[in-house]
Amino acid sequence: MDILQSQVVAQVREILKKDPSARTIGIRAAGSWRGQEILKLGNHSLRIHHCLSVLAIREQLVLARHPSEVTVLLTSLEDASLGQDVLARLWRQQLFSIQSWRLVRDLFAVDEIDARLVKQSWMADAILAAEPTGGFPVVPGRVLTAEFAWQLLLKRYLGFEQPYVDAIELARWAKSLERVETYLQAPPEFRQSLPDWITQSAGEVGRLMLQVLELGHGKDLLPLGLVCQVVFAPELAQESTLKLAAARLEERYLDGQSLSPEVGRGWAAAVTQVVEADVAKKNWQAIQTLQRRAEEILQELKADAFIQISPLLPKGFDRRLEQVAQAILKAISMAPGQKSVGAVEGTIQYALQHRMIDLKPTRAEGLRMAERLVRWLADAANNSMPGSFHEAVKSYFHSGGFVDWARFRIWDGDSNPALAEAYLHLARRVDQQREEENSHFGLLLQAWCQQAEPSTETLWIEDLLDVVVAPLARERCALLVVLDGMSVAVFRELMQDLLRQGWVELGAGETASQRPVVAALPTLTEVSRASLLCGKLTSGNSAHEKEGFRKHAGLQAVGRANFPPALYHKAELISAGGRGLSPEVRANIAGSSRRVIGVVINSVDDYLAKGGQFKESWTSETIVPLGQILDAARESNRFLILTSDHGHVLERDLEYRPCTESQERNRPLSGQLTADEIVLQGVRVWPVGEKMVAPWSEKVRYGIKKYG
Repeated sequence: MDILQSQVVAQVREILKKDPSARTIGIRAAGSWRGQEILKLGNHSLRIHHCLSVLAIREQLVLARHPSEVTVLLTSLEDASLGQDVLARLWRQQLFSIQSWRLVRDLFAVDEIDARLVKQSWMADAILAAEPTGGFPVVPGRVLTAEFAWQLLLKRYLGFEQPYVDAIELARWAKSLERVETYLQAPPEFRQSLPDWITQSAGEVGRLMLQVLELGHGKDLLPLGLVCQVVFAPELAQESTLKLAAARLEERYLDGQSLSPEVGRGWAAAVTQVVEADVAKKNWQAIQTLQRRAEEILQELKADAFIQISPLLPKGFDRRLEQVAQAILKAISMAPGQKSVGAVEGTIQYALQHRMIDLKPTRAEGLRMAERLVRWLADAANNSMPGSFHEAVKSYFHSGGFVDWARFRIWDGDSNPALAEAYLHLARRVDQQREEENSHFGLLLQAWCQQAEPSTETLWIEDLLDVVVAPLARERCALLVVLDGMSVAVFRELMQDLLRQGWVELGAGETASQRPVVAALPTLTEVSRASLLCGKLTSGNSAHEKEGFRKHAGLQAVGRANFPPALYHKAELISAGGRGLSPEVRANIAGSSRRVIGVVINSVDDYLAKGGQFKESWTSETIVPLGQILDAARESNRFLILTSDHGHVLERDLEYRPCTESQERNRPLSGQLTADEIVLQGVRVWPVGEKMVAPWSEKVRYGIKKYG
C-alpha cells in the first residue's frame, strides 16, 4: 500500500494553519512513498523523507538546515521507538497519525460528515486526492453530504458536474475513449463503489455499463447498445435465434453474467438517445465507427438476419429498402389491388422511419414517389379513360403531372441494387400504362383540333393575358412569370417549394382558380410563347413578344400610360458580370408604379437542351434568378401568375426518326404515318390551315438528341 501524497499534504496543511513556523513534522504512515521529494504548499516548500529506521530519521534531522523549508518525516515507527531526543526535534514532540476523515472535516470546515461516507474509509483519501488547484467549493450547511462528496469524485474521475448521472448521460460520456481511459485509471476502491452509487440514478443499466468498462469493452459500450436494440426487440421476444444471440453476448462481453431483456432494452434506449442526438445534428462522422462495429457484432452473434429492426444501422436501412423492392415487384406482378398497395405503403413507411433516410433526403422522395406510382397503377386499373379532350387535360393537370414527377424521380434509380431494380421494373410498368393513355389522348387531341372551342375548364394559351392576368392586375400589381419549357411535372415540384415558402395558391371561389392552359400547336417557343405573350395566336421572336406584351389592350387598360406593361427576357434579367437579378428589373418588380410586369426565364429549357449529368431539383433557388424575382414581388405585394409556353418529353432512349424540316416532336405531313403518329389540323394549329404530324407516343423524337 502506498502513502498518498494528498494525505501527507492535507496533514501538513492543517499543522501549518495552526503554526506557520513549524519546520520539522513527523507523520506516522505505513506503506511506500512514491510521491515527490519536494512539494510546494502555498508559500511553503516541503521536503519529504520516508524513513524506515530511527537512524534514517536522525540523519535527516541533522541535514535539515534550510530554515525556509519544512522537513516532513514519514515513518511507520511508534513514538516510543524514537527516543526523547528525536521527539524533541519534532513539532509538538510527537508523530501525527493520518486520520483522513478528520482531515476532510478540517479541510471543508464542516461540523458533520454524512454517515454514508464515514463507512467508506477509502473515500476520505479519494476526496483529499481530488482537491482542485483552486481548492474545494464551500460546503452548504456545514454538512458534507454523500451527494456533495460523490459530485467531487465524479467530476474528478469522469468529468461530470452533478452527483447523479442517468444511463443516457453515462452513454454520452462513454463516447470519449479518453474519458473511459481516465476512469480506468481511477482508484480501485472508487471503481468498486461507483456501481452502487450510479444505480440510484442510472438503474441496473448504469451498473451494467460500468461492468462493461471494467471488462475492457469500453470501445464497444455504445455499439453493444445498438446491438441490444435488435437482440432484445420486444416484437421478437420469442425468436430463438435472438435468444441464442443474447447468450453469446453474455458470454463474450459480460463474462457470462446474465443480461435480462429489460436491462438490455434500457441499454439500447440510452445509447439510441445519444446516437439520435448526433443524427439530429447530421453529425454522421461521429457515429459511423459505432455503426460499423455494431454491425460486426451482430454478425458475430449471428443475429444480422434481423438487422432491419435497427432504425440506426445502415445495413438495417438497406434491408428495409430490400423489403420495399420486394413489395414493389410483387405489387406490379399481380393484379392491382388495395392489398398490394397496402403492402408497398407499409414497407415504404417502415423504411422512412429509419434514421439513415436523413443521410440522403432525395431517397425519401424517391420512396414516396414509388408509393404514388404503385397507387396510381392500382387506380388506373379501376378507372375508365377520359371521355373528352378537356377531361383528359384536367386529368393530366391534376393527376398525371404528379405521376410524371414521380416517375422522373425513380428513373434516377437508387444506390441499393435491389431497390434500383424494382424502380426500373416499376418505371417500365408505368410507361406501359402511360402509353395506353397517350394513345387515347392522341385520338382526343386529333378530334378536338378539328373543331376546338374555348372552354370554362381549360384555357387557350393566347387567352391567359385577358382572362387571368388583366383581371388580377385590376386588384393589385401583377407579375407574370413564364418558365420556358416548364412541364406540369416541373410545375408541381416548384409549387411544393413555393407553398413551403409561404406563397398562397389561389383556389376556386377566390380571386382566381387554377386552370390548365393548352399550348398552341406546334408546341414551339416561337409559336406557343409568342401567342401567350401577345395575346393572340401568332409566331415570332422575343422582340415580337416584347412589343405584343407592351401593346396588349387588356394590360394597358389596367396600368398607367407612362408605365406600360413591361416584359423582360433572359438577357435583361441578369446583372452584368454576374448571375444576380438586374437592379433595374428588381426595382420595377419591387415598386408599384408599373402595374403589370412579365419575365421570361429559360432555366428549364436551357437545362433540357444541354442535357443533364446531375439530378435536377426544381425550386425557386435552382431556377435562377426566380428566387430573387419572387423576393422583389413580395415587397410590392404582387400577384404571381406562374405559367409556361410548353413542356418537354424527357429523353429516355427515344427512337430517333430523322425527317427533313422536322422539329423535336413534330414533322411535316409527308411520307407514311406510323402506328404511333397522328395528323393534327384545325384552328389550334399555326399557321391556321396547316397540317402537322406528331407522335402520340413519348418514345419518338424527330430532332437531335437532347435531355428533353
